[in-house]
Amino acid sequence: MRLLAVINYFVFLPSLFTPFGITLSVIHVVVATTTDGRNLRGERKALKDFIERDKETRGMNKKKQIQFKQSNKPKIILEEKKNSLSIREDYRTKISESSSIGNDDDNDGVDLDDVSDEESKRWFVQYSRDVDKEKIMKSSHAVREKLSSSFLNDRNIMVVEIDESNLHRLSNENVIISAQRDGRVEATGSIRNVPLPSSSNNARHLLEEIPWGIKMIQADQLDVGPHPVKCCIVDTGYALDHPDLPTNNVSGDNSVRENWDWKVDLNGHGTHIAGTIAALRNNSLGIVGAGEIPLHITRGLDDQARGFESTLIDAIEQCIAAGAKIINVSLGGNTMSENSREFYSRAVKVDGVMIVAAAGNQGAKIHQYPASHPDVISVAAVYSWGRFWDKSNYSDQVELAAPGHGILSTTVTFAAVSTTNFSHRAVQVDGTRSRNQRGLLLDCGSGNYVCGKSDNGTTTVLPGRQDGGICLMYRDHTHLNKMVQNCEDGGGKGVIVFDANPALSSSTINTKSKWTRSSLSVVFVPMEVGETLLASFIGTVTSIGFHDTKFDPKPTHSYAYFEGTSMAVPHVVAAAALVWSYFPECSNNEIRYALAITASDQGKKGCDWDYGYGIVKAKDAYDWLLSKQKLREPCGSGSWGQPLKEGEGGCNVV
Repeated sequence: MRLLAVINYFVFLPSLFTPFGITLSVIHVVVATTTDGRNLRGERKALKDFIERDKETRGMNKKKQIQFKQSNKPKIILEEKKNSLSIREDYRTKISESSSIGNDDDNDGVDLDDVSDEESKRWFVQYSRDVDKEKIMKSSHAVREKLSSSFLNDRNIMVVEIDESNLHRLSNENVIISAQRDGRVEATGSIRNVPLPSSSNNARHLLEEIPWGIKMIQADQLDVGPHPVKCCIVDTGYALDHPDLPTNNVSGDNSVRENWDWKVDLNGHGTHIAGTIAALRNNSLGIVGAGEIPLHITRGLDDQARGFESTLIDAIEQCIAAGAKIINVSLGGNTMSENSREFYSRAVKVDGVMIVAAAGNQGAKIHQYPASHPDVISVAAVYSWGRFWDKSNYSDQVELAAPGHGILSTTVTFAAVSTTNFSHRAVQVDGTRSRNQRGLLLDCGSGNYVCGKSDNGTTTVLPGRQDGGICLMYRDHTHLNKMVQNCEDGGGKGVIVFDANPALSSSTINTKSKWTRSSLSVVFVPMEVGETLLASFIGTVTSIGFHDTKFDPKPTHSYAYFEGTSMAVPHVVAAAALVWSYFPECSNNEIRYALAITASDQGKKGCDWDYGYGIVKAKDAYDWLLSKQKLREPCGSGSWGQPLKEGEGGCNVV
């Protein structure tokens, strides 16, 4: 049963009319509670309708259709005002409903309101004179400068790591025109299940498999046309030597500000994206991608799948320079600077590219960026049966939906578990610590109690006996976050997780919640590997290894099921590339229009906040454009697919 209440929150908001730039306001926030903790779709719809009715009674304008709450941590923006700099508090905002749809531990999204030390010091800083640039450089810890001409350099904007005290001092000396925080972004896809080679599943990868997502978007019904369209993937890199990925018709650029190599992927996220778009066909191996689509790879994210707004700007500029027309951005953050807003608008409206980004995985009514920029296509995720994925974000900017749950594709694995006369590949749970660990292997059951140290290697006890061990846990009904916490509370060094129940092997490994800040190394192994360890190796010295010659430092080219809106994005990118390859005369806006008007409507009739216009369908979009040609209303006729007005996106495309 879900209870609704309207609560008045007193919130300090920026104001230009008070001495301290702050005024006290009252915000009405709708809070939803549930007795069983479930996020029931019907109840959420009812909540959404309730919120909308409540807003309408207050006459809220279109730009304020989402209720916000105040974040704990403000960010300071320095901005120009009458030839001098003023300082104001600009609070990060998240939609208040996100905190009421369940416990944070069940949220698949990272809490980006927790600003890291590195992020808190990283800024876009604009200057006017070269002498001012020198002063900024001398006052900074590090300068992330790009030498070639770029959107930022052309505007005299530097990316620096600098203390706020120095920003204030430089602003008082009229050295800085403006300063905006260089916001953090992260990948929005996570490991779900790993079909590593074994006696039970080795055969499945001897012959090609067509993932269900390829079929759902009709990529199996449409080959690449006579005018192939280059797609650019901005991510963690590309495993160039993966046997199921193309080496021809693939190019790339290394990061210009960071030491990131495009043809190396030490994470696997970018390689998974690439497989959905372009995994090889007719090679009797692995999976089938959407088609022989030309790729360009750039690095917007590091090996931990994290980056900044500035690294995205650089990477997308490289995509455009390489001739890419569609850009895959399977990542996001909670904020967007004005520099980024201007950049994305220019890329779409001036350079004519299509940018497709992930709506996010918090399962909340929330704007994630760059997806929620109106010129960017925001993509939500669906299950294999077409229903909205519960952890996908929903908002007025969602435009399309695509497969995003249990997506099988190419990836790399680096971790391994090893004990006496036995070793096996493992997959690191994304975001956890890459630290080699060694200790006695402990039977910690389903992880529902404190476990982590042993007196004799066979009996688990409370903390205080010898050094910590390696917790072997089977996943049954205990939440993974709790399992890891119980091992950490018990003094354990690392966790090896496997699914005891085959029916649960499709359950989510939550890789983006707060426990990933723990000091433990956490890996996932197939069920049969966990059962072998449980039956024969409890009490023996066991190791979890990462990037160590003892465990083979080279990545294993493998396959994995991922989930997230990250996985939905390449399905839309692939569909757009297939369709556009037949109609090169079409603009980015016209292809965008065709994808939206032919999407398979789901949920509430018409465009809605969950699915947008619906699930993308490549063949249907192709047929629609062909019919427009026959009706003498082709691309360029001006009768449809015109550029959107400023600020329009989401359900305003058609």
